[in-house]
Amino acid sequence: MSIAPEAIQAPASALLSDESLAARLRRLAESPRVRLKHLGVSHEGRPIWGLVIGMPEALEQLPYHQAFGQRLAGPTVMHRALADRVVNASDPLAALATGKPAALIVGASFGFEAAHVEALVEVAEYLTASTDAVVTRVLDRLIVVLIPLINPDGRAAAMRDWEREPLSDGHHGSGNAYGFLLNRDFFNLSQPETRAVRMAINRYHPVVAYDPHEDMYYLGNTLPQVCWTPPFARPYHPDIDS
Repeated sequence: MSIAPEAIQAPASALLSDESLAARLRRLAESPRVRLKHLGVSHEGRPIWGLVIGMPEALEQLPYHQAFGQRLAGPTVMHRALADRVVNASDPLAALATGKPAALIVGASFGFEAAHVEALVEVAEYLTASTDAVVTRVLDRLIVVLIPLINPDGRAAAMRDWEREPLSDGHHGSGNAYGFLLNRDFFNLSQPETRAVRMAINRYHPVVAYDPHEDMYYLGNTLPQVCWTPPFARPYHPDIDS
């Protein structure tokens, strides 16, 4: 079944370019809840940006929370007495009362999956400007590290496809400038884009990461199937019905 193109994806001219994305992020960085970080550059020299979002007082103590994240990511060492009656354990979770762990959101490893960039910028704007109770609860507990676009070269290639043929799959933008599929590279770290993400991981030691995807090959069509992969562990979130 075909549906209206405007219900699927905006034309290339309405999508965020390198320049308009950078402008949006710089405006966000004017907020006391945001720190804008330059994480690296792509093969073709485009910047890869990260946003660190948190309560102003948390960002003022960002090195402390980074060190807390590093301790949380490290091994827990158990010290057992010889008599096997007394156990002393180092418990990094005990520091949760003062330390704030990081949550990482990374978008657009496939440059032809256009919705991530716009959506994640809107998420950043919501976390930055909203006074909703949900946002307050999130930022009271976490520091959010958000990378809206890790494959700017692939996105630029896809946008060139969409300028010529709107609602094509933008396949030239699936990989980076060398055609490398970036989310296959987080072990080897052979590409500058994945090394930029790894820099953020090493810096903030997130306890959870979210990497969204979409199916560009069915752009312009709707399908009745819904695919959902459940988490490995039983989830809990106070704002989601059990």
